Amino acid sequence: MQRQLYKSPIAAKTLVLTALVTAFIGGIEPTQSLEPYQYKTSPSKESLDQVVDNIMTPYVRRNAFAGVVLVADGPQTAHSKAYGEVIPGEGIQHQVNSEWRWASVTKMVAGLLVMQEIEGGRLSLDQVVSSLLPQAPDHFKTVTLRQLMNHTSGLANPDQTEIDSTTGVYEWASASIPNFAYCYGPPLAEAGSRFDYNACDFIVLADILKTITGQDFQSLVKTRITERYSLDSIKVVNDVQDDAEIVGTKRGKPVNDGLKLANLSADAAIVGKPTDLLKLTQLFMADEIITDAVLKREFGRGIPEFGQVALTVWGYRATLTGCKEPVDIIERQGHLPGTKILTLQAPDLRRSIVLFSNREETDWGWIWQEYGLSYTLASEVFCRPKTYS
Repeated sequence: MQRQLYKSPIAAKTLVLTALVTAFIGGIEPTQSLEPYQYKTSPSKESLDQVVDNIMTPYVRRNAFAGVVLVADGPQTAHSKAYGEVIPGEGIQHQVNSEWRWASVTKMVAGLLVMQEIEGGRLSLDQVVSSLLPQAPDHFKTVTLRQLMNHTSGLANPDQTEIDSTTGVYEWASASIPNFAYCYGPPLAEAGSRFDYNACDFIVLADILKTITGQDFQSLVKTRITERYSLDSIKVVNDVQDDAEIVGTKRGKPVNDGLKLANLSADAAIVGKPTDLLKLTQLFMADEIITDAVLKREFGRGIPEFGQVALTVWGYRATLTGCKEPVDIIERQGHLPGTKILTLQAPDLRRSIVLFSNREETDWGWIWQEYGLSYTLASEVFCRPKTYS
């Protein structure tokens, strides 16, 4: 099921629509499919900066991308550049260090915090949620932590609630005071029976983290991520009047969505700089956030029957143009009105790609289908010779 905050029709991007496709998007409205720009891999002839510029320029010219592209190669930032105007026609160019909504990338951050608790022995993946939240309803006795993290919990889904007639956004997302009671309502399915992309899974995860650590999600991100790793821009929005610096756009106009980030908690409430998200991927790949190799591998192990969903991310093995062997990739996308984020990590190569675009029209394509912007960039970045020692 594709997640909507707006009440609008949903169109399939392809005739063969799988859980992988719908889950990654987590979006607001369908975007027009763009003919993918094909670029032939030639790492020995051009620098990475030249290659990325060649790939991105056609997308920027047709207003199908505007924002930031970052690449990490081991401990080094191999490419860092902003592309295009913030608002089409206004002349203000994007900057690498602007503050953005992180949307569902927030889920990945929440997942890292949970994995730290598992590594510390305070949680376990197959622990039932009722043992962590004693006041939870009876149906929580069959839901495990793993099922929350891979969207197979069967919990109530806030996208089944009412639309605010004034804002056109679900009431839960535009309310003046956050209220997460709906997540503890009647379930939609038996735990473990199906995949359902659901904000409640992560709202409940935030409640579990608070029970275990004594800190709410905002404080936990601040102490465990922002301060511990000196990623100073990362914060959880906790005030309904607060938002990010960069506004999303659609059809060349700013999106005024009525959305209150404070209502999204561990689902999508983080804001920060793209550069700090890149550093976060580098820390993960360098075993700084999760040190246990087995646990780290489990974090990105996709489940085939549920569209390769892993634990708050997607994990799969990709065949890329220019690579001699398939590459294990961890992918996380985010999408809120007019803003799209893509993160791709190849932990075995210690390389990652981070893209932020404030164009609703941006289409990442699909690596598993071997087409589009994400596939082209992944092939160029992950198949290049090693450049660090």
